[in-house]
Amino acid sequence: MSPQQLSKNGVFEQVKKLIEKAYVMNGNKRVHLIGHSQGCSFIHYFLTSYINSIAWTNQYIASMNLVSPNLGGAPMALAFAAGPRKWAVPTLSAEQTHNIVKYFAGLYWMLPNENSFRSQTSNKEHNLEIQSDDVSAIVATVEIVSQKNDNNENNKETASTVYPISVKNITWMFDTTGRENQAEAVRQMQTIINEPPYGLNKL
Repeated sequence: MSPQQLSKNGVFEQVKKLIEKAYVMNGNKRVHLIGHSQGCSFIHYFLTSYINSIAWTNQYIASMNLVSPNLGGAPMALAFAAGPRKWAVPTLSAEQTHNIVKYFAGLYWMLPNENSFRSQTSNKEHNLEIQSDDVSAIVATVEIVSQKNDNNENNKETASTVYPISVKNITWMFDTTGRENQAEAVRQMQTIINEPPYGLNKL
């Protein structure tokens, strides 16, 4: 589910009540949160956007432990959203897998974002890393092969063009292939995932 769905369906509120219940049941001892992979994004969004309260966090949370966090997104998520790809379920083909996972809102939550995939240029004179808003790091490439047909069967020419995909033009992959629903899903999620991550001390 997306963060919006988690909030609308009451999942975040259930987690909040569970934490408060655990706090009371353990003699008012603060709770340790552990997240793995997308669970890290869940915890981060829960604390910084849904709770958004230093007082609540200081009272109920002892620590936030993130294992393999993907706060910057993962290029593999883009691969699964873009086309058929074999997954961990051996009985499902690549096409069957794609027809399932392309509707997973969480997949779009894990797309590469500007916080980790914005390109950097080195300023050797001052030994600084300068962030560039104009050019973003390449997260994937798309190769389009076209064939020029003529009347001669033995004279078919093919041309190949490779297009770089960055966090700035991810929707191009879906817009140009008529997948409007996926393109819109990417655009909506980008308003969330491209927000700079921030710690609780900056709430």
